[in-house]
Amino acid sequence: KGKSEQIWRQFNLARRQSFTRWIMAMDIPLTQAALQASGDRSWEQLLMRTEQHWWQLPATGERRAGRVIDWRNNPQIKTLSRWLAAQHIPGFGS
Repeated sequence: KGKSEQIWRQFNLARRQSFTRWIMAMDIPLTQAALQASGDRSWEQLLMRTEQHWWQLPATGERRAGRVIDWRNNPQIKTLSRWLAAQHIPGFGS
């Protein structure tokens, strides 16, 4: 009983992490400062950003901006974002 309760508590703690923390854990090719500067707090906002938007952020140039677009369009990232939305993780669903 003790171990299962601990796992459940950890799972619930993970669910409450910020959108920025989840995106960083998904290995977005941005610094945390750049992601925070973007002001994005949802997957929908992140999807609406253009490459030009990304390269204007701190510590981000054209090359890194292109990597963000590639990351965002990666099938595994898309699948993970849908799964997180289904789990009702804040920032990933409606």
